[in-house]
Amino acid sequence: MKKILALVLSLALLISCGAVLAEEEAGPAADEQIGFYQLFNRTGEGIVSIMIKDNKTDQFAAYEAPVDSPLAPDDFVELQLSIPAGEDPEHRLTLTFTTDTGKTGEFTTLSIESVAIDLLDVDAVAGATPIKFGKLKQVGAYWIVNNTGSAVTSITIKDNVTENSTTLLSGIAVDDTSYMTFEIPGDEDGSHRLTLTFTTEDGKTGEFKTLSIEKATIELLNVDAVAGATPIKFGPVPEGAVVVE
Repeated sequence: MKKILALVLSLALLISCGAVLAEEEAGPAADEQIGFYQLFNRTGEGIVSIMIKDNKTDQFAAYEAPVDSPLAPDDFVELQLSIPAGEDPEHRLTLTFTTDTGKTGEFTTLSIESVAIDLLDVDAVAGATPIKFGKLKQVGAYWIVNNTGSAVTSITIKDNVTENSTTLLSGIAVDDTSYMTFEIPGDEDGSHRLTLTFTTEDGKTGEFKTLSIEKATIELLNVDAVAGATPIKFGPVPEGAVVVE
């Protein structure tokens, strides 16, 4: 659930059926069936592209990773694709993904639905389906900026309910940015659900116990300078990082 590059959830939603942005702003049309897919990278390596294509019309939605920055293991993107309301949604689509080592997985009978999908290691499921279905999740996406004045050696996000956690151990240099995600079941309360803890190389620790499942920039602040106060500051998603709700 971690990745070291700031603007990498640059989820390029490319739907060839035209007027997509206008449709998103206005909401789905009454005469459409909308498929919504949360796609999680469980391959163990980077993913450079994902495509969902309509087998009947060749319309598609696609994700293309930024150059030299594939979608990291356990990171995610969200795509959607629509078909006319009166048409058969069953087994209508083909899902294809390619890893940064050139492996390709394909599933040719995807239906129009709202679902979470794990993209699996192609070698590990040789001859079998390279994906796994699950319920939609709530996913928090956090661009974490080190403004502590010292290198950050670790960051941990912990679920206050289950105590599951993920830790970024690779560290963040002063003024650099890292990116983390955290997911919980889609039907659970994401408000004030998490605790974020960070440690700097000079031994100081900051903690914020009421982080919500959301998409935001989080500035890590100098713990001494905010003694007794919140050691983080929230900001908007970085410009150029496209997140589909």
